Amino acid sequence: MRALRITLYLLAATLLGVLVLAGALWFWSGTGTSLATSLGQLARYLPAGQTLQAKDVSGSLRGGGSIGW
Repeated sequence: MRALRITLYLLAATLLGVLVLAGALWFWSGTGTSLATSLGQLARYLPAGQTLQAKDVSGSLRGGGSIGW
C-alpha cells in the first residue's frame, strides 16, 4: 500500500510539473519578445551552410507580430 501511495505522489508531482511547464511556456509565448527570441534560437538549429537573418522583429508567438526584414 505504501508503494502505491508513493507511486501516486510521484505521478501527481510529475503531472503538476508538466502542467506548470506548459503554463509557463504558454505565458512566455504571449510576451512581446517571444517571436524574436524564437527566431534567434531557431537560427542555431539550421543545417550547415544555411542562415536565418531577421531584423526589426516584434510581437509574440501567440498574438502574431511583424518582421521588418
